[in-house]
Amino acid sequence: MSLSDSHSASSSCRILTVSASLEHALSFIQRIRDHSQPAGAPSISREPAASDELVKVPWTITNKYYSADVHFAAHTVDGLTPDLVRDVPAVVFVWIKGEPYRAHVERLSQDMEECEPEVSLAVRVYTDSPSTPEAGEEEEEGDIDEFLSSHGFEYVSVSDETESQVSDGVPNFPRVIDALSTIMWPSMQAKSISIGDASIRKDSEDSEDETDPWSWASPVWESPTVMGFEDDFTGSYEFLKSELGSDDEEMPSREAVAETRGRIFGGGEDLTEVLARLEEMKLEIAEMESEEERRKAAARVALGVVYGL
Repeated sequence: MSLSDSHSASSSCRILTVSASLEHALSFIQRIRDHSQPAGAPSISREPAASDELVKVPWTITNKYYSADVHFAAHTVDGLTPDLVRDVPAVVFVWIKGEPYRAHVERLSQDMEECEPEVSLAVRVYTDSPSTPEAGEEEEEGDIDEFLSSHGFEYVSVSDETESQVSDGVPNFPRVIDALSTIMWPSMQAKSISIGDASIRKDSEDSEDETDPWSWASPVWESPTVMGFEDDFTGSYEFLKSELGSDDEEMPSREAVAETRGRIFGGGEDLTEVLARLEEMKLEIAEMESEEERRKAAARVALGVVYGL
């Protein structure tokens, strides 16, 4: 992946990663990349871009429904300005266990007041190096969570056991990936799905317009037979549920997807109107408090687009 791509290089595909130390921010970014990319992938460069002093690191988010080329942008808390937070959908603050963090969080919260990123995480990372807690005593997890929540951040504590969903009652490393996957990135590309002799594929020739941020949503239905939507959708839906290993509670219902499809395309298939409705849905999803509901809503929109074209 290259940051020369217009969508993936823009601030709308940026995960701003901030820490007291640039090295700490980059180390956490590397940890995420090591978790999600093939072994032997190149390490990240520590050199910031001269224009804004951000160290930009490409990354591809991949989940059950889509992939999206995005990038991390690492920066220290010192020197960060509100314009670097503007239009960024995700902000991740990283601190080492035992380091002072409250003043940094308060500062970041002020910079984010007019921006309201879709995802704001405060990630505490354990290290082998000795450190001294702020007040001389270990803070209660509940107190940390309450402070962070009051400043607009979700608390994540990353232990050595990165595969565990929860560590000491606090969301662990997988929560970071899950939260970033709830964002409807402009660079999203729906995954190809094969169903017997039929397939859904992304039409590369029709998706080269770099000015269209939703060009990922251009699947083409190919089948040797002509099927009605209900038969087509039912077969595809059941295949998806089986293929993805999802149960009925995890997958959006067929009725919900059909309703979403109607909402997206019900007013006609004029591209401008469709994009406007998708943007409206994106804002609705971002305002949902429940992580589960956000994920289901994003899946409904993705499936609604796939089966509406």
